[in-house]
Amino acid sequence: MFLDNVGKLYKDLGKVGFLVVITSTLFLGAGYMFYNMLENMMKQNQLVLETYIKNAQKEETVKHQRKFMKQLNAIPSMTLLLENFAQTADVDHIVISEYHNSIENITTLVPFCKFTSTYEIMNGEWKPMRNEFQNANISNYKSIAQLVHRYYEAYDIEQLKSKDKLLYYQLAEHNAKKVVLCSLEYNNVPWGFIIIIQYSNKHIDVNSVLTLTNEINKVLIQ
Repeated sequence: MFLDNVGKLYKDLGKVGFLVVITSTLFLGAGYMFYNMLENMMKQNQLVLETYIKNAQKEETVKHQRKFMKQLNAIPSMTLLLENFAQTADVDHIVISEYHNSIENITTLVPFCKFTSTYEIMNGEWKPMRNEFQNANISNYKSIAQLVHRYYEAYDIEQLKSKDKLLYYQLAEHNAKKVVLCSLEYNNVPWGFIIIIQYSNKHIDVNSVLTLTNEINKVLIQ
């Protein structure tokens, strides 16, 4: 009897062991299939993400190239516009500057506010000054910083001395007599400014300068 019971126990253990082996094999197989499926999904998602990033970068590059070409194509029109204005309005010197940011604060990461002169027209044999306004900090020029709130300012050169000494001395070195500063804006957002200079006491018509800013927007921005 005892031997019969021992034999039956071994048989039962054999059946249980077989079921354990079968069950373990099924679980391992299912786990392997799930792992492969998950790995394939991750690879596919990675491929989709990489494709999306490449397409986005390509689209951004194309947009940048179009904007660059638009600016290049605008140069002759802008030059002609400013030359015609200088002759019609009888002004001596025109400088256009555009706002930009190039270097940021290393702690706050806030970009510095700067401007660079991009166009200059002289109606006569006057000394260029565009090199004096390259990558310049707006914070150094009180009168230019205030254009955001006042839109335009007109000065006799000596009036400018008490308002903005740095700009005064720069213009005085060129023997300027009168100056008009006017903001360049698009959709009420400033993107630059224009300086109109007279080397004599000839009048500068501010209304004509304001009209000019609209024409500049049509060529460069719109």
